[in-house]
Amino acid sequence: MRSVAASSSWTHRQMLMRQALVDAGFPARQADGLIEDYAHYRRNEASMVTARVVDATGREPPSFQDFARDYTTQFSQAIAAR
Repeated sequence: MRSVAASSSWTHRQMLMRQALVDAGFPARQADGLIEDYAHYRRNEASMVTARVVDATGREPPSFQDFARDYTTQFSQAIAAR
């Protein structure tokens, strides 16, 4: 597996992103996990689409728009509680 820090500019962006996440209140461990997730996306390792959600639940997964709409109240309450 290639390193998350594929170049010096990526390392710099990675460090800036980690600091921004920590400054926003993310635990360092969660920030590190998000950065690793984004590294997978950057390497196109999360591009395969499967039918596993449908196979497991018997229904299509919600769209991002539906998810965001359905959880707007919870997201708003979490932000207001900060």
